[in-house]
Amino acid sequence: MSTLSTKIVTLAPVPAIINLVSNPNTATGWLAANGGATLATTQAAGDLPLGTAITTAIKVTSGTSTRAEGTLAETTSYAFITPAAYAVKTGVEFWLRPGTNFLNNEWTVSIYAGATRQSLTTDASAVTYIPNALGKFTTYFDAVASTAYTLRFTRTVNAGTNAGVLNVTNVIVGPGIQPQGAVVGPWVSYTPTVTGLGAGSSTNEGFYRQSGESLEIKIRILKDATPGSGASEVSISLPTGFTANALALPSNNQVGWGNFSGSTYTGAAQAICISNLLTLHLTGSNTNALGSTMTANSELDFAGLMIPVNELAGSGTVNLAQNDVAYYYPTGGTWGTGGAVTCSIGPGGVLLGSTAVAGILFAWTMTPPTPVPIGTRPRIDISGDGIHWFPLSGVDIENLRDDGTNFIGAGVALLNNGDISLQFGKYPSGVSSAWTQPAPAYLRVVIELPGQAVGFGGYQAASSTNPAGISGLVPAAGLPGRTDGVAVAAGYVGERINSTSLSQTATVTANTAVDVSGSALPLTPGVWLVYFMGLFRIRNLSGGSLSVDGAIQLVTNAGVFAGGLFEVAGLQTLTGADTSFTASFAVPIVVAANTTYKLQVINSASSATSIAYFSAGGTFTNDASPLFYGLRIG
Repeated sequence: MSTLSTKIVTLAPVPAIINLVSNPNTATGWLAANGGATLATTQAAGDLPLGTAITTAIKVTSGTSTRAEGTLAETTSYAFITPAAYAVKTGVEFWLRPGTNFLNNEWTVSIYAGATRQSLTTDASAVTYIPNALGKFTTYFDAVASTAYTLRFTRTVNAGTNAGVLNVTNVIVGPGIQPQGAVVGPWVSYTPTVTGLGAGSSTNEGFYRQSGESLEIKIRILKDATPGSGASEVSISLPTGFTANALALPSNNQVGWGNFSGSTYTGAAQAICISNLLTLHLTGSNTNALGSTMTANSELDFAGLMIPVNELAGSGTVNLAQNDVAYYYPTGGTWGTGGAVTCSIGPGGVLLGSTAVAGILFAWTMTPPTPVPIGTRPRIDISGDGIHWFPLSGVDIENLRDDGTNFIGAGVALLNNGDISLQFGKYPSGVSSAWTQPAPAYLRVVIELPGQAVGFGGYQAASSTNPAGISGLVPAAGLPGRTDGVAVAAGYVGERINSTSLSQTATVTANTAVDVSGSALPLTPGVWLVYFMGLFRIRNLSGGSLSVDGAIQLVTNAGVFAGGLFEVAGLQTLTGADTSFTASFAVPIVVAANTTYKLQVINSASSATSIAYFSAGGTFTNDASPLFYGLRIG
């Protein structure tokens, strides 16, 4: 007989890796800054953030003058395009090792869509500085599908004349490694239908839950009386609504083992699954005597029966968010005296003082070397030995409170600038105890950082740090619009680009085309609705009658026709007479690459001497300003 250990199957997580940076560890594919910065792949041991684990890094050496973050030529950048189905809150992470002349508040990390900087969760006043520290840096932004972005490193301030050096490796933009695990549901009770026990009564109990693509079942059968006629092979029904997946069963249909306890036999029992029934046997044999064997007070117990079922096929695993945890603790402070202290990183802690605080309260302020993302919440852990930790429970050390005279206990808060504030009252608890419980008392701050991005983002209102407002995928039927008067940011549906002023008259001789001055409309990739409305005037400048074949049309900057034709043909006018038309068109176009569009006036009549056309601000008076713009619709 096989042992139970041979029946256990281990399901290992399957990683799915998404990284929009194809060259996370070398300078290949990165754009070297043209303003004096140099870019190289380094293998020098003193440069490598991850040493022998990843033996190359991207080395950026800045120029020796101040650079502007928003100028691509002055930065080191990597360009990438999000996939068609990719619209999620996206992580940006890298391991860094600051080099020569690296200082805080000089180097920045940014994500740009075109010329528009994207809001990062670590932003302070719309900028994220790279800390002067060894370690892993993580921030997040809201990505839009099918959009071109650049990741940029910039040295915006140069405190001296020497170049600064930044070394980074394992640069990831995206969800990173998505751990997957089995879906495990709650236990549900059911009463199994049991056959083969013969005459007499029995108590039948069952529980089941989803475990990946299978049902995990627990069953207990207690025979209340000795069976009479009809006893045979014992079978048990599956829970209602589930059918066994025969293709996923082993060749012998075995799904688990249990225990039989009775007056004539005590030992192992085998469960096999055939035709949606669990059939039970003793000691692995195919005997049909089990029902007869179950005399009064006999009991069958099965736990952990795993039956793959058709109804759960394909829904067995999900992506799991892997939460990172950061540990901080203060060093260098004087107990009882508030002020700025050094922020140390790691699972260790600081030993607190033991005396009552002289005043009613004091606070230590720590500046984390890596900005703490928005939306996180700190907590205090306490330890008696600096090794075994538990959350602040409010017993030995109370949660910070004010008793009207003094503050009692300890508390932690994230300040608006991202600093961590630790506050300590006069006493740890009560109104007379010294800081000796627990003795000794170690303290650290724990911050659970956002997990790896999985799933879709949600709707967000526009703000100064998130002008786009919308993140993630939203069904067309429920697409929220701007209701707060904030302009839609570049790259989002509803973005509007206006042309420059159209303000002149011109003449168009026979069989010629003339560009409308000022009609430049630069459009980025996407689906656009291009709209024009204005006055189109015709004046006879040649004397006599005039046969006209004129039009206004939309063309690319290279003169390629793009649609939107407004045409006037066969008009007869007298010398010096003016005729005006309200010319308009609205044409949807698909823009594959950055393209500038413009208006042209054409005259196809070979007999006409000239056509005069007008846009607002020209020699004709009392005309409304024309409209010429692109509206992003996809």
